[in-house]
Amino acid sequence: MKLPAILLLAAGVTAAAQGRADVGYELNLLSDYRMNGVSRTEGGAALQAGMVYRMASGLYAGTWASNVDFGEDDDTWLEWDVYAGFYRDLLPALGVDLGYRQSTFHGDDEAEYDYGEYSVGLYLAQDTSLYWYYAPDYFRSGTSNQIVRLQHSEPLGDYRLGVTVAHNQSGDKERFAWDEDKASYQYYAVSLSRVVNDAEFILSLGTTSIDEDYNEYADTTLGLSVRYGLH
Repeated sequence: MKLPAILLLAAGVTAAAQGRADVGYELNLLSDYRMNGVSRTEGGAALQAGMVYRMASGLYAGTWASNVDFGEDDDTWLEWDVYAGFYRDLLPALGVDLGYRQSTFHGDDEAEYDYGEYSVGLYLAQDTSLYWYYAPDYFRSGTSNQIVRLQHSEPLGDYRLGVTVAHNQSGDKERFAWDEDKASYQYYAVSLSRVVNDAEFILSLGTTSIDEDYNEYADTTLGLSVRYGLH
């Protein structure tokens, strides 16, 4: 693990040990682990777990892990992330979130995919968020990648309706292309969720602008996930 990642995780553990932070846990079971519509499990199921420490000052640090599958010629099976950031309410209906995440990948001794990603987010009335993500060396490709993601949710009785729109932009399509001869793609999704006995069940329908002939694991997909969180 890189030194920045170790420092981020240590900061969260130290804060909790000093009794100045609350802790949250989550466990997720998904029919397919997709990052902005592109599968990281070749369409297979995923089990994910995470833990985060939050301080009253707005600082937070956490860790998160998921199984991954990059194909039969790649033995990578685990993604393990550590992250840290700062959240602050600026107004009753406006909050800002600044963060950094270090993603590491394990299982294949020859593969080197680890990368860091910075983020800036705005929250509007707690139901709408707008994030910008920037990875200087995405998946060790030698070029950057940026993501702009807008999310909104609305309560529908016992359910919650969610909408997501995202734009992904590679810094150099010759080094990292999202589609044939294209440096960018768009992702769209709608979801319906309901909380039952502390477990959140989420049904989602997502699609991308990536040609299915270029990447069959970026096609339109109906997904189901179950999330259990303790805060």
